Amino acid sequence: MAETEPFGSAFSIGDFAFAERARLQPISMVMGCDVRWISQALPEPPEIALFDHVDLAALSATPAPELAEQVAQARDRALKRLRAQAAAAGANLVIGIHQRPGVIAWSPKRRHHADPVQYARGRSKMFVTRLLEFQLIGTAVRDGAVVTAEPRLCTLDAADLWKLQGGGWRPAGIVTGCAYQFHGSVGYGSGNGEVHEATAVWATVREAALETVRAEAAALGADGVVGIEMQVEHRDVDWKWGGREPTGLLVGVSIIATAIHRTAAPARRPAAPLRIMSLS
Repeated sequence: MAETEPFGSAFSIGDFAFAERARLQPISMVMGCDVRWISQALPEPPEIALFDHVDLAALSATPAPELAEQVAQARDRALKRLRAQAAAAGANLVIGIHQRPGVIAWSPKRRHHADPVQYARGRSKMFVTRLLEFQLIGTAVRDGAVVTAEPRLCTLDAADLWKLQGGGWRPAGIVTGCAYQFHGSVGYGSGNGEVHEATAVWATVREAALETVRAEAAALGADGVVGIEMQVEHRDVDWKWGGREPTGLLVGVSIIATAIHRTAAPARRPAAPLRIMSLS
């Protein structure tokens, strides 16, 4: 046996076999983590609520960019630490990167207004708080066909990367997107049917996150994006205002994926068809 340190990896047995076929030398499992405390103030209703009733229709959807920024910062720091570990190990590629977020449930908190008039009207400022633990795990490898100044990152596993290379494609890097939105008036009702406000919030948040992914892919000069991993979270918030407690909906979408570009010529095509069978 070679007198070297044993390699570590997040590979399954199948991934390890495909890594050898793709001529990827596993070096070490690498991780990046960022833990932070988040407290987000929710937007207040419009001044129409100063009257004897609360106009629920006026409580429209509102982006929460501070939340998205905090999640993006946590993810970026985790990626930076993961890349630094890979570089220290002598790798030029990290594959199979996936998110492992440990999220402690949102906790609603109310902070009363200093204005005694606002306090007397039953108004309180709403915050949602959480502890975010953002973890990324992958396997650092050495690819003799790749020359980069720093390790390139990829969410694809060894089997998908091998198939990608066989078609003449290469990973260009990781792309991400995140968006949050709060809607201050969601009427769930008592019967069956679509909740149109909630549907609209989900659609808006998802498209905003995907738009960031497209922009990052374009900045890398990529031809496409594959392996999209989308994580979603939502919570209902009872919003105390003017003696009423309308129900609000907070929605977040976080995306991580791999941008790819086509190489000049297909790489490493199998010499013969490969038969794959499931033994389970």
